[in-house]
Amino acid sequence: MSKTLSEKIKDEISSALEEMNYSPGNNWQVYASDKSAHGHYATNAPMILAKSSKQSPMKLAEKLAQKMKNDFKIEVASPGFVNFFLTPKQLNQAWQEFLVSSDAQIKTKNPLKIQIEFV
Repeated sequence: MSKTLSEKIKDEISSALEEMNYSPGNNWQVYASDKSAHGHYATNAPMILAKSSKQSPMKLAEKLAQKMKNDFKIEVASPGFVNFFLTPKQLNQAWQEFLVSSDAQIKTKNPLKIQIEFV
């Protein structure tokens, strides 16, 4: 089974944090943003790691954003979020993966047959 975009982003963040000599841990997350101005995905990793690294979340977010591969448009937002914007190609790929996955299929306990007529 292929990884979701959020899992791919989380793996890339973990790799970047390890390159920066930070122990990523499991307390941070990558999640789909509620607002389009905040990108398609965001992470709170810099805020979670700020205390143990003794750095401000914003400084850590800026370092993380610089270390990340440029597969995404990346923005740093206060107080220490890193926002990821997907390219049209990535969005298209995500839709194609979703449509062929089992998540796109509707399953019911009692399926009914219906007839649709176009007039």
